[in-house]
Amino acid sequence: LSNFLFRKDRLKYDFLSGFFCLCIVGGSLLISTGSVAYAYGQGRYEAEASISQQISDQCYEQLRDIQDISSLSVQVSLNGAVNDIPQSYQELHPYDYVSIHIRLLGQDGSAQSFAQRCKEITSRLDSGDFSLFTLSFYAGDLSKEQNEYELTIQDRFQKGLSAEHLAELVTVTKPAPQPEEEP
Repeated sequence: LSNFLFRKDRLKYDFLSGFFCLCIVGGSLLISTGSVAYAYGQGRYEAEASISQQISDQCYEQLRDIQDISSLSVQVSLNGAVNDIPQSYQELHPYDYVSIHIRLLGQDGSAQSFAQRCKEITSRLDSGDFSLFTLSFYAGDLSKEQNEYELTIQDRFQKGLSAEHLAELVTVTKPAPQPEEEP
């Protein structure tokens, strides 16, 4: 280190070649950013939104006479190559991901009754290749001092479970006890 620091030679620096190298590095960063923006840009977003709407419409047609559903939302994540973006839910690939969230009205007395309602909806919902889908059910409201129930069905095995077995997968969140007021 001392040999380098205390050398008698003068340090020569070529500003033109330094500027040229800086331009090359900046250009390569710009090109790589452009390809990422192209891969995850407007086309992919539009396809995800379109497929989400298609699945939401299909779910509505299959479940419209069930009065217990408060809301239904669909999230789609397309993970394929840029030149392989599906345009409909029938064209989804195994590496794509669809999540359906359903909020139910009413208060359930137990995890068993909540699981039974979820099973009825799941059996009516024709989701095609279920390995691509995750179904999440929610009910209850902690702000109204009700228990909140949550059930997530992630694959074909869970979809085939009975309501009794689904009840074991239900997460119950109880409202916090209110502190007693002192007189």
